[in-house]
Amino acid sequence: MSFLYDVLFLSQTALYFAGGLTSLAISIPVALTKSEWNGQCILYGTVEWLDSTTLIVNDYGSQSSCDFVISVSVVYMFYCVVFGFTFVALFLFHKHKQTWVSKGLLGYVIIHGFASVLLFIGACVVSVGFRDWCTGFDAVPTSNPPSLYSCSRLDPEKVHYFNQPDFLADTAFYSHLSAAETASWVVFLASALLCGVSVLRWRKVGGEEGSPLEREPIVVPTAEAI
Repeated sequence: MSFLYDVLFLSQTALYFAGGLTSLAISIPVALTKSEWNGQCILYGTVEWLDSTTLIVNDYGSQSSCDFVISVSVVYMFYCVVFGFTFVALFLFHKHKQTWVSKGLLGYVIIHGFASVLLFIGACVVSVGFRDWCTGFDAVPTSNPPSLYSCSRLDPEKVHYFNQPDFLADTAFYSHLSAAETASWVVFLASALLCGVSVLRWRKVGGEEGSPLEREPIVVPTAEAI
């Protein structure tokens, strides 16, 4: 049981750091994209072609979409970093780490479950919002080369945005949001695995009552003692 506990303990610690670091790949690209588009959120925005080289932004997305994704990823990053270093310190220096951690296992299960729900929503916001934004780019005019009219292969040197600042032609929104989309699902998976590991430890180690290895032995009175 002690070996299994250490394996689960170290697995959870590794998932904390993996989730925390990967969260940066969500918040930073989304924030950069907002900055490049003059503070506008392009998730769920709409664009269309006016002619062979001109795009018009019909609508930007709601600011709350980008703000939600950024906020959830930043909060989750700090949460993972704090608990990751806490678990490292417990593993290295605290000889009673099983008792200390086992007392809060049910709380970890609830927190990780709640975090997984928020991260799943955030991943869906990025994926669906990114897809909606790219729909206008992929509406290919029949009289023009198809390679130019693709969200992933847009040539910024051949396209400009109607009634928008010229610097928008140099934005790398596709690479930024692609990275954020991939990272959002990776972080959700890490959080779901953390929840699963916490549930397994809770069931195997004894949940709120502490690890079986740490419980006091039950003393049965003998005839002589009576």
